[in-house]
Amino acid sequence: HLILEYASLNIPILGICFGHQLIAKVFGGRVDFICEEQTKEIGFQKSKITSNRLINQVDDLEMIVSHREAVVECPEDFSVVGMRNGSMSNKPVIEMVEHQDKPIWGIQSHPESTLDFLVHQNIDCGLSADQITNKLDRSFFPVQQFLNFVAANDALAGKINK
Repeated sequence: HLILEYASLNIPILGICFGHQLIAKVFGGRVDFICEEQTKEIGFQKSKITSNRLINQVDDLEMIVSHREAVVECPEDFSVVGMRNGSMSNKPVIEMVEHQDKPIWGIQSHPESTLDFLVHQNIDCGLSADQITNKLDRSFFPVQQFLNFVAANDALAGKINK
């Protein structure tokens, strides 16, 4: 219930992967397997992110995916602001959501990924370490925007520090 408590206080929340799914579930969305075989999606996937309060530009981001489940039904008070095609099912996957009034976002992929994460998850991208590092640096953009959002809002930052 911590998510609902933070939401009631307008404390910024960014859910990544399972956090994204948990936010959706808590607010009435639905999470399910990406494909019937319940196989795991892994690798870099391109997502179309539309302008929202966190990312104020339309952009395609390539981020690491490593999961079997995704948000398949957006909660009522949220908007879908990012989509991609599933690599295993070719069905649309809700990549990013934003609460319509509160500073709450969810991202299905892993913008926080590092080279170590790829090795640990046994994800072979067929790219050099330099190429992977460049892609990972670019995919961190949503997390950086969230940190900038929190830092720019003194009232919200004050609540977090209490």
